[in-house]
Amino acid sequence: MTPNLRRDCGGSCFAPRSGSTACTWVRCWADDSCCSPHTGRKTGRRRRVVLEIVGHDPERRIYHLASGYGPRAQWFRNIQQHPAITIQVGGQSTAATAAPLPPTESGRAMVEYAQRHPRLARRLMRFCGYEVDGSDQDYFAIGRDHVPIVEVTVA
Repeated sequence: MTPNLRRDCGGSCFAPRSGSTACTWVRCWADDSCCSPHTGRKTGRRRRVVLEIVGHDPERRIYHLASGYGPRAQWFRNIQQHPAITIQVGGQSTAATAAPLPPTESGRAMVEYAQRHPRLARRLMRFCGYEVDGSDQDYFAIGRDHVPIVEVTVA
């Protein structure tokens, strides 16, 4: 695993509608994406971000979302302070609670995602600035050390 310089997507994944809390899809290349309106930890203002869904358990009503830009991503830091979020998947919005997985569980979740979607996982890692060799060990290390996974429980 060779981390590259991280590239800031600079809002290229979504564009907020003026005065709206909805997300308008602009350039999301993954089918398994969601919009997550959440609260800024410093300003208290509503923020929006499009995230990759790396896992979903409909029976337990949970989603696993990848923080592609790591633990320093603003949305990741925001949800740690304000875990009550809204998750929009397709046309459905619902209240939810977000909590980061422990590093080992995050690594396992990334391996499971890569096994289900090998091409998409490689593309997602490249988009986030990482090169991977495709092994389970490599994806585990990235999930454990660089790309934390957040568990979102739907209310």
